[in-house]
Amino acid sequence: MREFVNKLTIAGVLVKNGLEKKTDESDGHDYIAGGLIIRTSDGSENEIGLYSNKFKKDDKGNFTNDENKNYKAYETIIDEYKDIEHTPDDPDVVSITSGSFGIKDYKDSATGDIITYNPLRTTFVNRVEKKDYDTTIHEAKFEVEGVIESIKDEIKKGEATGNQKIALNVISQNREGRGKETKFTVREMFPVELTITKEMVEPFSTAGYYEGAFVKFSGKLVNTTETVTTTEKQAFGDDLVKTFDKTVKLYEVTSGTTPVSIYDVELTDEIATQLMNKRKLHLSQVKASKAKDSTSSTPTTATAATAPKANPFASNPFASH
Repeated sequence: MREFVNKLTIAGVLVKNGLEKKTDESDGHDYIAGGLIIRTSDGSENEIGLYSNKFKKDDKGNFTNDENKNYKAYETIIDEYKDIEHTPDDPDVVSITSGSFGIKDYKDSATGDIITYNPLRTTFVNRVEKKDYDTTIHEAKFEVEGVIESIKDEIKKGEATGNQKIALNVISQNREGRGKETKFTVREMFPVELTITKEMVEPFSTAGYYEGAFVKFSGKLVNTTETVTTTEKQAFGDDLVKTFDKTVKLYEVTSGTTPVSIYDVELTDEIATQLMNKRKLHLSQVKASKAKDSTSSTPTTATAATAPKANPFASNPFASH
């Protein structure tokens, strides 16, 4: 089995350096965790998370006295990287070339519902040298492969927006060996919600995508905020003028490969069933766990169901039935 793609590339101005040194109260081990908020040329501000224990672990999962190189690198980020929050006149430009989508599930304390969202994460961060500023494109892009779970019209306030939503099941893998001897095996499956904007719906619809197909989508990470002013006409007196901030957050698909069967990428019915059962078990455990307060992270938005696309491989376990 080959490696499946789950890759983020981001370059832009460092808005906030949120990395912190912490100590785990349960066992006393030190670690660095937090996020970097990076602004791209379209005004998007995407937060990408980092984490590193101070010391490496042995084969039995016990901490050693061997310090992690990443921990030292993150100390440099904490001590030296300049963000807009603290150095507004001279913030650093940073780049990430090997980020990825992650998954977080928790039970909301108010509703008891399971909230699922995709944190962005990375291991390595580069500080762009000033001599390379002019040639560095400030953008946030993704390439991700997986199995299409559903294709639905986007509904907001009871009306179709013209966009479509794709629930793509991304498959994470274990890596064994190096070089030509590298082998990949499946670990788990999790959903990422992607958006087909209304301008791209027609070419997307004619490309033959179907639920249960394996495909790679490419696109851009959008997370912008704009000030919107509305005017409500009144029968007499002054009109009501309201101003509010509108946030647009989506993973916008700009292109996709030709869809293939899961069997073309060495996935089997047995693997498919294993992945789906593991995901269901995990969600049932989250449902049974203690609820957490809602966080500021934006969960994926549910959309109204539509009829599934014709599926020439309807027998594969990933397909909707």
